[in-house]
Amino acid sequence: MNRSASVKKGKGRRGLALFPKIALSFLLFAIAIIIAFTSSLIFTGIFATGNNLMRLTPEKLVDETGELIDLTFVHRIGGWVEKLDSSYHVTEVYGEKLTSDRVYDTKALLEMTNPFQEEGRPYHAFIYPYEDESGSGSYLLFYDRNNVSITSQLDISNANTNASWGRMFLLIFGSMFVIISLAMSYYLVRQIKRPLEALRGGMQKVEAGEQEVHLDFKASADLIELRDSFNRMTRELETQKREKAQMEEKKQRLLLELSHDLRTPVATIKSFAVALSEDLVPEKQKNHYYSVIADKADRVTTLASDLFSMLRMEDAQSPIQPEKLALHEFLRRLAASYYSEIERSHLHLDLQLPDAPLYIEADPSLLIRALGNLLENAIKYNKTGSRIVLSADADEKTVYIHVKDDGESIPEEERDTLFDPFMRVDKVRTSSEGSGLGLAIANAIAQKHGGSLRYLQSEGFNHFTMAFPTIAS
Repeated sequence: MNRSASVKKGKGRRGLALFPKIALSFLLFAIAIIIAFTSSLIFTGIFATGNNLMRLTPEKLVDETGELIDLTFVHRIGGWVEKLDSSYHVTEVYGEKLTSDRVYDTKALLEMTNPFQEEGRPYHAFIYPYEDESGSGSYLLFYDRNNVSITSQLDISNANTNASWGRMFLLIFGSMFVIISLAMSYYLVRQIKRPLEALRGGMQKVEAGEQEVHLDFKASADLIELRDSFNRMTRELETQKREKAQMEEKKQRLLLELSHDLRTPVATIKSFAVALSEDLVPEKQKNHYYSVIADKADRVTTLASDLFSMLRMEDAQSPIQPEKLALHEFLRRLAASYYSEIERSHLHLDLQLPDAPLYIEADPSLLIRALGNLLENAIKYNKTGSRIVLSADADEKTVYIHVKDDGESIPEEERDTLFDPFMRVDKVRTSSEGSGLGLAIANAIAQKHGGSLRYLQSEGFNHFTMAFPTIAS
């Protein structure tokens, strides 16, 4: 089952690490609470005093009986008092009235008694309600703006504090606290809880055996690093699963091919042995039968040896014994050992070596096996050409050993599987004698040494190149 787990599309830039981000969040939360507390006090003060204008005077004007107290100070600073009835008509004036208004409306009174209106009026005005025998009304006090300045204060003494004021503060501050807390919770959920839930969900999917599990979300730098590590882990797991499946398939193919290749020589050995044991073979043909049995036994031995070499090279725990090799001398000896076989095949061996000495670190016996397989492959399958070239060169980091022949080229459709075990090129280079493991073993030996084996068709040659890391002379 293939399914991809994606939390949120898009990759945001990396932010702060998790701990600094949490610390900053709580610092901002504390600042927001302080601001909310201060704002609540201010708003409560405004609401508590907004329509109660008589609390804004610098001194009390009316006694408990509703009568005016001594106005000496008011007159001294150029002020006066107007007595208003319930309809805001001026009924009496105490002091020298410097304005011409005899009646007011509510809007005019609010504008005059607004302590924060600084322009357009030469006087400060304050209003006080009263009740006497004639009914209710208000006293309107005027001060010359040039003689009096106003500082607004909130009186929270017992005389001015009541339950509604406290409830108003708690309502404002409580509402702001809830809003800030919800915003903080949403932020923490978004930044921490959701990414952690995504990681947990991804792990559960991997544990359940789902494939191609991938996480993609925005978070702090620490959680982004966890996300990337998780994605790398899932990719590596998928790669390991594919490699394991390929190895299992390869082993199955090895066993099938081996059983197929062993069946014919074993069957021949058995049938010939039975014929000989039952004296069904004429005397003059017995030597031929014995020779065939020996050849088929050699064939089985070769298959078993090649298979063992192949498995040994693919086993990561199987050690090799590398040593420093002077490549010029090594290749000369190798070419000399195959000279007679090449001559018998009516082919010409061309050894091409650079002037500068080359050195590699390799297991000599394994390198002889790998290059020998390439040379034997060239000798065996070069039916239309006449040349085999063994050469070497190098760049700054790599030494290259080349084996080329000018026989028929390997079909392009078979080149991708050329180094697979039991691969035989059937269309042009057909032979029933090979084990099908020669090129696979050569490739495995190159990889065991940290190198590689490549094939290409160039300038009329089948060109095999083994690459090894170079070492200093």
